Amino acid sequence: MRPFVSGSPDSEPVTPVTGLTAGGDELTIRLAGELDGSTAPSLRAQLENMIAVGPVQRVLVDLSGVDFCDSATVRVFVVLAAALAGRGAELRLHGARPHIAWLLRRLGAAHLLSER
Repeated sequence: MRPFVSGSPDSEPVTPVTGLTAGGDELTIRLAGELDGSTAPSLRAQLENMIAVGPVQRVLVDLSGVDFCDSATVRVFVVLAAALAGRGAELRLHGARPHIAWLLRRLGAAHLLSER
């Protein structure tokens, strides 16, 4: 299923990725909007492509622009964190709003939260 705007399948697809910054062995990815089951598959594919580009040791995902996140998206973060850990790298989540940080803690993904 493709993500869409305003609940209409005929609307233009949207991407939750709003920015990308690479510096040294760190990659910062900024996300925005609502992250749910309809956006999770494309988000996962986008993030996997971004982290596959080069030798990254740390991926920092900036969630400060995210209004909503559900368990499907948390699963994307957990799966990608495990994949990165398997190659000696890490994924950290930064800027989560209180309700999103609560969800991450509730689903056992608090270890991904970063204060940076």
